[in-house]
Amino acid sequence: MIENKLENIKRINKLWGQVYPFLASVIMDDFGKDSGRALEIGPFSGGLSMELARLYPNLDITITTWQSDEIKYLGNELVDAGLADRIKVVQAGHDRFDFANGYFDLIICRGALFFLDKKLLLESFRMLVKNGFAFIGGGYGKSTPQHVIGAIHDESHVLNQSLGKRWITRDTLEELLKETGLTDDCHIEEDGGLWLTIRK
Repeated sequence: MIENKLENIKRINKLWGQVYPFLASVIMDDFGKDSGRALEIGPFSGGLSMELARLYPNLDITITTWQSDEIKYLGNELVDAGLADRIKVVQAGHDRFDFANGYFDLIICRGALFFLDKKLLLESFRMLVKNGFAFIGGGYGKSTPQHVIGAIHDESHVLNQSLGKRWITRDTLEELLKETGLTDDCHIEEDGGLWLTIRK
């Protein structure tokens, strides 16, 4: 990853710091538990996991991303936040994770519309326990106040474009679900972005 790309990811994660408490609330309300193994996937990981670690001390949280410089950056962020002993950081490709079937109770992937594909969905489903829950997609979430969104929207949009964000539509997501055979296990939500929830 070139340096300015990592710097843009850092900036987005900092901007979204004020969104994470609202997203965390939506996710945990839907999850319906306050404990278990949780996995956050992708280069935009970190901020949301840290918020969850602070609010839900019984969550066992792991972060995976696929670039070594992202791993180093996330490790430093966790040390600075005093959460290095609460959250593990693991390098893994988005198409194959070295975790057992049914290992995680909760899987989160924010910013997934940059790289969402069939393999990522199938791996997420494989790693979920029975009755596990996954929250995958992009957007501010349904409970984030408009004044919070307004404060970061323009800069976030420019940064996303610089990182090559794909604009996935609901129709595209529905076609992707058909390819995976997971349609009956998934629900598409468009309140606060484009999100896919999975209940195994």
